[in-house]
Amino acid sequence: MARKKKTPESSPAPMSEQDEAPSIIRLDHPLPLPKKISALIPKSPALPGTMDKPAEEFPAVAKEIEHIWGRSNDREKPMPWGKIAFFGLLGTILLIATITFTSRNRPQNPAAISEKSTSAPRSDENLMDQDAVAMVERIEAAIRGYCAATTVEERAKYVRRPEKVKAYIQAHYPDGKVPLIRLLENPKLDTLTMENRADFWYATLRTDEPQLKNLIVELPPRGPARVDWEVDVIHQPYPWEQFVKEPPNGAAHDFRVHVTSAKLYSHEFSDEKRWKAYSLLAKGSEEYLYGYCETDGPIDRKLTKLLRDNGSNPVPVILHLKRPAGTLSPRGAVIESITSENWIYIDSPHPGS
Repeated sequence: MARKKKTPESSPAPMSEQDEAPSIIRLDHPLPLPKKISALIPKSPALPGTMDKPAEEFPAVAKEIEHIWGRSNDREKPMPWGKIAFFGLLGTILLIATITFTSRNRPQNPAAISEKSTSAPRSDENLMDQDAVAMVERIEAAIRGYCAATTVEERAKYVRRPEKVKAYIQAHYPDGKVPLIRLLENPKLDTLTMENRADFWYATLRTDEPQLKNLIVELPPRGPARVDWEVDVIHQPYPWEQFVKEPPNGAAHDFRVHVTSAKLYSHEFSDEKRWKAYSLLAKGSEEYLYGYCETDGPIDRKLTKLLRDNGSNPVPVILHLKRPAGTLSPRGAVIESITSENWIYIDSPHPGS
């Protein structure tokens, strides 16, 4: 009995979800894959997805598959291996170039960046520390030499304005013997800014004396540091007591004095609208003078400001004073100028001072 030939139009046997083959999607073909085309191919229970019959027995199916996947003669064309190799090599070169460029331009490790960013400031800080150490050494060398000196010649090596101050030291120590200053520890240093200049230092010394000793040290940009001997001993360019007691002769001199406001108006200075009175005291002396300047003039305004800034307490200044010849006021003097707003000669003083 002849077997009936199965036609493609006959409906396939029902299939369960487990036996249903997945849809095949061809991305490089413009035609969509027919839905559930695998349902047209019977499957063997032993090997799911394989055909029990040759493809020739399913001409419709074979024709449909051939239409989708291309004709056999098209599929059998040789592969263009040369082009594939060329584009493969080109892709490899581009990949290597991309990796190399990325590695060179990749942000560095944050730790490395942090280390590099802090290395420069640390170097600058080290240089600043070295400069500070050298600066302190210069100041301490001047102080040690100044304190260890026991002769006029030795001490003059460490003082400011040595060309003038050496003669003052000789006059201050007629026998030529300069007292030794014994340091018990390193001096304490503080910056001292005066008239917008930061090259002065205030040194506090602990010696074998009961009280602390203070020194003013100038540190120029170049050369050794220098101690202000004149401030150390409160040197007066002209003897204060002699100036107070001698008859007025019209001479004028610089004096280191403490200034406070006063209200004494007499003799030539009795006109309060014209004159402003100040009390002048020199350290270590009981002698005093009254200094007069023009009311509300530049000197009066400056002294008023200095006193106000100092809480109305006595202000140490260097004043250029003159006692005109024939002055009747026994303790009156004219304040001709303010040489310095403290006891330090910041710049060159008046000639002879």
